[in-house]
Amino acid sequence: MTMLRACCCVVLVLGGACRPSDEIPAALRVTIDSSGAYPIVRSLGVAPRWSAEQVLVLGAPGGPTEFGSVRSILLDQAGSLYVVDPSRRTLSLFDSTGRFVRQVGRDGAGPGEYRNPYSVAWVDGQLALLDPGNTRLGLYDSTGRWERSWPAPRITGDQVIRLYRTPPTVWIHGVRPSGAQLEGIFIRYTRAGSADTLPVIRPTSGSASGRLCQLPNQGITFFDAPFGAALLQIPTPAGTRALALSTAYRIAFLGSTGDTVRMIEREIPPTPVSNAEWEEANAGWLKFRRDWPTATCDGGDFSRPAAKPPLAWLFYDDRGRLWVETVTPDGPRYDVFAESGALLASVAGLPASEGVDPSVAGQRVAIVGKDSADTPIVRVFRLSP
Repeated sequence: MTMLRACCCVVLVLGGACRPSDEIPAALRVTIDSSGAYPIVRSLGVAPRWSAEQVLVLGAPGGPTEFGSVRSILLDQAGSLYVVDPSRRTLSLFDSTGRFVRQVGRDGAGPGEYRNPYSVAWVDGQLALLDPGNTRLGLYDSTGRWERSWPAPRITGDQVIRLYRTPPTVWIHGVRPSGAQLEGIFIRYTRAGSADTLPVIRPTSGSASGRLCQLPNQGITFFDAPFGAALLQIPTPAGTRALALSTAYRIAFLGSTGDTVRMIEREIPPTPVSNAEWEEANAGWLKFRRDWPTATCDGGDFSRPAAKPPLAWLFYDDRGRLWVETVTPDGPRYDVFAESGALLASVAGLPASEGVDPSVAGQRVAIVGKDSADTPIVRVFRLSP
């Protein structure tokens, strides 16, 4: 992922009115550097800003929509919202005004039931629910009626284990034997079932940093580096993988053989780490060192970085456009890219995603968050140019 010296091709593309579309805005100059092994796409100039107005909040404490937890959300074109609450084992549907409509399915192991609801997505117009508890991907029609299911791996864990939305298909995280070990893979599902696969890129020793500590009682614990590098990777609608280290605004697109076929680069101002933020992020590590002075760790205290990592999350919207959540001095910003890698717009006024895929459908965006009492809520916004 090195920078190339010369830009042998510059493309100027003019767009129409500034609106949420796939037209490249006239204010942007898109350059394509084709002098190396793969093209590098850079969007220069000021991107149009799509504003986001909050129109709905679901999950108020004590109200009819209070959630125990929220792991996945999904909008449809009518503005209705599906919410996966794993702590209560529910998949709930709300209309565009926030009114509860019905629960889809129920706890159990039979048709239409689920043991461990994890993630929802659209597969060619059908509602798909990833349920590791029953090792399946269940499909429902638009009325919530059970249609069928496909086998899925019994893998649980953090938000890496989810449905990766690449309309009209989805991908899930799986494993397969590779010699004496297991290899991580992405498995694509179409309306007909599982299709192709892509290997998951393993983090290298330099892509993430942390501390592994062994306690005197032989217990082991791990600490992530505060504001350290994270490896972000998702499958794409084109059947490639979007891959980035959070510490640089460089997103590589890898083919099935692992070769880079394209890269997106963009400049972003650094966001400094305040004293209060550093103290809060480092507090758990320092407490551990005080409580366990004889623990053996593979490194000492963490070094304070010069700035926060600029990349926070990657996901695709209902039209197959790549959304890149960034960290800026002014707060979270979402950059929206066309399939070509050209920047379409930046979205202001949205909160951070906190590691749960936002859902974008039409002019609406839904994002999971928490209120002042640390209660899980879902905020719905309307986009406008």
